[in-house]
Amino acid sequence: MTADPVGALRSALLPRYGLEREIGQGGMATVYLARERYRGRRVVAKVLDPELSSALDPVRFAREIRIIRDLDHPAILPLLDWGKAGELLYYVMPYVEGDSLGDLLDREGPLRVEEALRICREVAAALDYAHDQGVVHRDIKPENILLSGDRVYLSDFGVARVLSGPDSETITKSGHWVGTPAYTSPEQAAGDRTVDRRSDVYSLGCVVHEMLAGEPPFTGPTARAVVARHMTAPPPSLDIVRPDLPPSVVAGVKKALAKTPSDRFPSAGDLAAALEAPRPVASPEERANRWVAGAAVALTLAGVILVPRLFAPAEPPLDPNKVVVFPLVATSEIQDPDAGWEVALALGAALEQTEPLKFIDGWTWLDEAKRRDPAAVTTEVASELSRSRGAGHYIVGAIRSGSDSLSVILRLHDVRGDSLVAQESESELEVATTPAHLGMAAVPRLLARLVEPDRPIDLTPLTNRAPAAIALSIQGDRQYRQSRFAEALHFYERAVDEDSLHAFAATKGAQAASWSNRFADAERLIGVALQNDTLLPKKYEHFAEGLGAYIRGQADEAINSFRAALTIHDDWSEAATALGEVYYHLLPGDAVRPDSLAGSWLAMSWSGDSTFAPPLYHLSEIALRAGDTDTASRYLTSWRRFDPDTILLRQVEYSLECLRSGPADFDWAGKVPEHLRSVLQAGLSLAGGARRPGCARGAFAAAYRPDSSRPIRWAALRGLYGQAVAQGRYEEADSLLRTGIADGLGPARRLYVLGALSAAPFSEQARAIEAYVRQRSDEMYRGEDVRWR
Repeated sequence: MTADPVGALRSALLPRYGLEREIGQGGMATVYLARERYRGRRVVAKVLDPELSSALDPVRFAREIRIIRDLDHPAILPLLDWGKAGELLYYVMPYVEGDSLGDLLDREGPLRVEEALRICREVAAALDYAHDQGVVHRDIKPENILLSGDRVYLSDFGVARVLSGPDSETITKSGHWVGTPAYTSPEQAAGDRTVDRRSDVYSLGCVVHEMLAGEPPFTGPTARAVVARHMTAPPPSLDIVRPDLPPSVVAGVKKALAKTPSDRFPSAGDLAAALEAPRPVASPEERANRWVAGAAVALTLAGVILVPRLFAPAEPPLDPNKVVVFPLVATSEIQDPDAGWEVALALGAALEQTEPLKFIDGWTWLDEAKRRDPAAVTTEVASELSRSRGAGHYIVGAIRSGSDSLSVILRLHDVRGDSLVAQESESELEVATTPAHLGMAAVPRLLARLVEPDRPIDLTPLTNRAPAAIALSIQGDRQYRQSRFAEALHFYERAVDEDSLHAFAATKGAQAASWSNRFADAERLIGVALQNDTLLPKKYEHFAEGLGAYIRGQADEAINSFRAALTIHDDWSEAATALGEVYYHLLPGDAVRPDSLAGSWLAMSWSGDSTFAPPLYHLSEIALRAGDTDTASRYLTSWRRFDPDTILLRQVEYSLECLRSGPADFDWAGKVPEHLRSVLQAGLSLAGGARRPGCARGAFAAAYRPDSSRPIRWAALRGLYGQAVAQGRYEEADSLLRTGIADGLGPARRLYVLGALSAAPFSEQARAIEAYVRQRSDEMYRGEDVRWR
């Protein structure tokens, strides 16, 4: 090995270049800044890793580099020189003032569509040129795309080509791998040495996905896990995280990420062109509409007077499978003011059971006056709102009470034609039925008009449920949507008690239980749901699987399942919130940032449905952790309207007050008598990421009091100890544990072990705990002694 690699490089670069300093290191090379003596321009010299250099044939290295040097394209960063410094191989490129695309994404997150497509277009042009010269890059990633003003450069053609030749097996054995896991194609990951331009197309598709979504299409805890997902998992759809994207962009990226090369675009230029396509090929109906518009213009020029409708702007595309259901109008004899909405929710469950139909809750999009008076929802209002949501149909109706009977009337309307498609009704003795039950009996005859002819409408998973269970489940839905999780769980559990096959109620009950930190109940209920998942429509089946994985702590499986549910129903707020929950609790690395994946999914859920309260809780927490009290206050104001669970509401209120007044001036102890659990929850939330230690410490100290229950004191002690260790206050940490042990919290001894693992000076105590565990466990503990520092 070269004894002085810097000195050897300095000598090798003379007399053309003067070495200045090291500016970076990667997995395969160290990068130095140098200056060309003749022109005075800056350059970078990349020196390959010693093991990598020894694995390469220097003669072939020089031959391959010469091929790369001959590439002449304005968007390809050229190779200026190459050689050997002692035993190390190096090559020289121009220095580019500016950032890499990776730097830009780290700093700003997802890019504007126009900027992402511009960068893609420039990179694609460079790739097409190189591919035509027989050169495949093999390592397209944001770090190899350099930005300088409006210019885009693609760098590092040389290394990937050299590493993919006859020496590749030796290189792999040396611990290096050609490509970058987050952007590698399935065939390259499988070790195929004959990859062609379509491999670069796949990698460019990954980069475009990251430019638009803020993360690569596949992530994972290890490189092996990421590569496995490239080879087996379907790519997530971009329109879930960026609903503003043109369909051509969503479809183009999806095609670029096809597993089989033949299913991708044949060239990078074809990918770039597809992303910028103005619109997909017109359907016969769209072509007919264009003909009408053209005829209107021609007739106008000829002096013919046309009706104004011919000149109206083209309406947005309407999805015939999307159905908006508005609250039914109840006559004055109906005592329950929410009966109309309850029937609408029941009809929504029927729609969700009948794929590919999609339910949109019309109540969500009404103003307060129309929510109070559904009779104000005229056909014009219903049609306009449905059109704005891209729905092809809507349902309105009425609930009427006779002398001894109850009736429900449902009307299905076609939005495009502004016409009534069908009307159905159902009546029974009032003492023997409910409005929701009658609605469920009438709706199959309407749904038959929306699916294929002769297809049976099977609502038995719903209609075969006990009427009392259906009513209780609807009550649970109402409470859950308003963040009243304890009350929601009460109704869902009663529904499952009434009908143990009610998979809907079990799924939603598990969700409410997890929000209430009742994880044993959550596991039990999701077990009921998964045992009866054949009774669930496909999107709810994915949802239940995702919720089960989340409860078990399996982040990747949960993300895949929730994304599969969102692929079926892309604006489903419950699934988007659940996905945000996974990132918030199981992958919390950047959950303190409002633009994190957790924050992004939760914000998307709230912006898509302003009547669905659950995302507001974590959105408030994220803003508080970031110190953004103004945003937290806005979320809190919106959340208060729903009258959510008191424990969670007080937690957010107290946290906000503490951050605004300062830890020294906020009286946590005064809040404890009435809202002890809220105080503890505030401490746990504010301690996340160690961003707000003062307020968190005050909350934990107030909660740790003699009259608190043992679980509360134990949680508060762990919080205080964790803060002390994190801030290096080791004497205080030791004193806290001694106090806890004296107070009867014996398990506090185990925290010495965690402290020692975190570099706290508790090795002696940890060693004693280890010896105690060995003694108690006898033959069950056979491992070697831990080498405590």
